Amino acid sequence: MVEIIKVILVVSFIFTFTCSFGQQLINGRIIDENSKPMPYANVILINQVDSTFILGTVTNTDGTFSMQTMQPNGLLKISYLGYETNYVNFNNSSIGEIKMEPDAMVIKDVVVKGRQNPLSIENGTFTLNVSKTFLKNQPDIFSVLGFLPFVESSQDKISVFAAGSTLYIINGREVKSMMEIENLRPDMIKSITLDMHPSAQYASKYGSVISVTTITKIEDFVNSQVSHKSVVARRYSDTEGINLNAKYGRIAHYLSYQFKDSRKKEWAENEYHLFNEKSLSTISYNNSENFSNSYNPQHELLYSAGLMLNGQSNLNFQYMLEVGRANDHDNSIEKTLIGTTETNLKTDQKNRDNNQLHNVDLLCKYNSKVFGSLFVDASYTFSKDEQSYLINTNGNNLDNIDGNNRYCIYSLQADYQNQILGGIRMQVGTKYSYTHNKGLSDSYNPLGSDMYFYHRTQLNDELVANYITLSHQIKKLYLSVGLRGEYYHSNYMQDDNVIYKDSRFNFYPSIQVNYTVNPELIFVTGYNSKSQRPTFTELSPVVYYINAMLYEQGNPGLRMTSTHNSYISCVIKNRLLIQLSYRYDKNFVMYALHNNQEVAGNIINSPVNINASYFNLKVSYSNKIGFYRFSYNANFQCDVTKVPVLDSWRKRFKPLCQLSTVNQFNVGHQTMIFSDLGIASSYWSLGNTIQPSYKLRIGLYKTFFADKRLALTISANDILNRSNPNSVTEYGYVWYEQHPHLDTRNISITLKYNINKFKNIYKKNTVNDEEINRIK
Repeated sequence: MVEIIKVILVVSFIFTFTCSFGQQLINGRIIDENSKPMPYANVILINQVDSTFILGTVTNTDGTFSMQTMQPNGLLKISYLGYETNYVNFNNSSIGEIKMEPDAMVIKDVVVKGRQNPLSIENGTFTLNVSKTFLKNQPDIFSVLGFLPFVESSQDKISVFAAGSTLYIINGREVKSMMEIENLRPDMIKSITLDMHPSAQYASKYGSVISVTTITKIEDFVNSQVSHKSVVARRYSDTEGINLNAKYGRIAHYLSYQFKDSRKKEWAENEYHLFNEKSLSTISYNNSENFSNSYNPQHELLYSAGLMLNGQSNLNFQYMLEVGRANDHDNSIEKTLIGTTETNLKTDQKNRDNNQLHNVDLLCKYNSKVFGSLFVDASYTFSKDEQSYLINTNGNNLDNIDGNNRYCIYSLQADYQNQILGGIRMQVGTKYSYTHNKGLSDSYNPLGSDMYFYHRTQLNDELVANYITLSHQIKKLYLSVGLRGEYYHSNYMQDDNVIYKDSRFNFYPSIQVNYTVNPELIFVTGYNSKSQRPTFTELSPVVYYINAMLYEQGNPGLRMTSTHNSYISCVIKNRLLIQLSYRYDKNFVMYALHNNQEVAGNIINSPVNINASYFNLKVSYSNKIGFYRFSYNANFQCDVTKVPVLDSWRKRFKPLCQLSTVNQFNVGHQTMIFSDLGIASSYWSLGNTIQPSYKLRIGLYKTFFADKRLALTISANDILNRSNPNSVTEYGYVWYEQHPHLDTRNISITLKYNINKFKNIYKKNTVNDEEINRIK
């Protein structure tokens, strides 16, 4: 089957090249009133009869552009913010230089400018224009992301409403470390795009894609940025960072280092009940109070070197290093009742986790005006994780649990894009990845010779993926069709015994249709299918101790999750967005509490497969009124899944009602006050009843000096201390209640100082993001 896919891929390439020769290449250069090049100007080929869109592009940093078309002549529409729109007829391949004239209404020396909406919708994706709007003056990247529809951004966390796993991309490259997202400065971002329904190009596990495009700097420079962040909560945490940029001639360098000193003090109250399967009476009961003090120093280093070979080709080398040394000290007080026997325990647990991750990546990119664009990305990752747990029960019973894992990941990806057959856009690509793992875990009494268990594990995992996407604009209708094929093979062994072995090939189709009634009313509808393989932790059969009544264990029999999603959206005036969707997850993986068949009266937490269904209604609205800017996102989710509870299958109609708001007030030229609010109602999902939650964040952003080289952000986060809701879980013959007290209420102070006008030009590239996420 893999060979067949490779043949199809080769045929697609040959077909693409053949069709390319029948096209005409149009090129030109756009300049301003001072004869300077205009980068990122919009150039659109339109129908001369009814002015409908045929195809389009944007100019390069030197103002040049090129596009291919089957038409011998036509009409070009050229536009740029602040300039008059220009229309040019063409009847040959080169149209030369086109000069743009400023567009402004001057009344008594006062220039009146239109209020620009930073949000635009094109081909079903939502794009924020950052560089030409107020968004470039935001405190950080997370503040900018808060203005994307259906995105909730708070401090250093990002979530997309009901979208599953999110892939982050910078300049077309997958992002593996959130460190790179954190380092992006808003004033160096050109645009940010959210794709709620990714095409076949992306791995089938992703339900949404956030892409960031930065501004390219073409002159030579050297600059740097230093930063410090303090977080005052129950314990003090801080982060220090430095970023260096240098460009000389055709070579650009980027170096970034961060040290995070994270400390937390948290606790939780838990209660468990296990019921008899016949009489439904209580078999056992456990109540525990758990206290945790954690200290997690983390070092992160990124280095990138880019070489521009010529106007069409470039190379980029990247090295990334992450080193962590976590130390946790946990205590618990437990009361357990099994039958008529009551046990009281006090447990002291010391945990150590030393981890390293090395990633080397080489990206080759080629752009041709005739043959389209091609990139090849090769990557190698080595990961090492060593853990040790020393458990002391009632001061006299010691148990030491050690574990270590080593992963090697090899990845290779190629992607080709071109226009064929009179404006049809085609994208084809392939990806191969191989993961090898060796692990060891044991448990013993450190004061004696008792060995409780000793396990050796080995994993070999391969993935081959091929994809093709075709898209075309037909007057007011835009159509995109994609197909992704994935073949994977996994072989997971423990102590020389095969515990999981699976080989499978799957197709994932996608289709999207956009209809533009007029520029102020757009409809989008479509369907896509995705899948997600179980993580290695979810598959591992190794048993872990949680408390006197609860253990945790993976499930080697898990199946891959398949997701089917259909949707319809309406966009009004590029401000109001309404989307209705239905998602069906076949073999969704969720952790569930079960009766431990090996230990009477005990519970084991293990992942299971279940079929889940959801309806979602999402609404987003953003605007600016005077000095007040805001963005509101609402989500209504109804889970119609049935789960086993005691002796029957049950479902409850208790939908989630969620509201997320971003509010900003300009109180001066360099001062902004902001307030973010998140509210979620009580709801039921997959056997869990979640109580209401409230998130409130208020802060101040202030810049200093005329060039704004010093920036200060002060914020109070989770002011109400209600962002972590209580919950009750009912599944099978287990009832579980949890009251978490997490360390999320805090005050943070961030200082950033730019030396020599720091500009972040780094372009993150890694091809093995999916594989790395599965080992974490």
